[in-house]
Amino acid sequence: MSRDIAPVTIVTGAGSGMGAAVARRMAPVAASLLLCDLDEAQLRKGWAAAGSEVETAFLGGDVSNPDFKVRLEDALAGRAVAGLVHCAGLSATMADPARILSVNLVSVHKHGVFGVDGAFARNLDRLRLSILGLAGRY
Repeated sequence: MSRDIAPVTIVTGAGSGMGAAVARRMAPVAASLLLCDLDEAQLRKGWAAAGSEVETAFLGGDVSNPDFKVRLEDALAGRAVAGLVHCAGLSATMADPARILSVNLVSVHKHGVFGVDGAFARNLDRLRLSILGLAGRY
């Protein structure tokens, strides 16, 4: 695909909670969406129930896993990124401290999935990019 195709807005943690709510709110205003969550089946089921007609792609996986970078780049297919709402995150009751740091911090760090050396950075639409991080649920 070409960068001339409508830019995509990425929402992580879109399978439930804040991420699902954000995805539903973004649908009427986004050119297209790339929804990410650990459980792609749950993500697709929830999105189907929302009844949105916006062009939507799905990416299942752990944003803190290094292979997610490659999978994200494949999913973007060279498309410009119009925005990122990072809702994937863990609270203190959901995991041990090392896992929480891996998901909530490392995934957005310089060398993480959305860092300056990742697919996300290479596809930025610098004129219209918005980033909102909601991952720090402590």
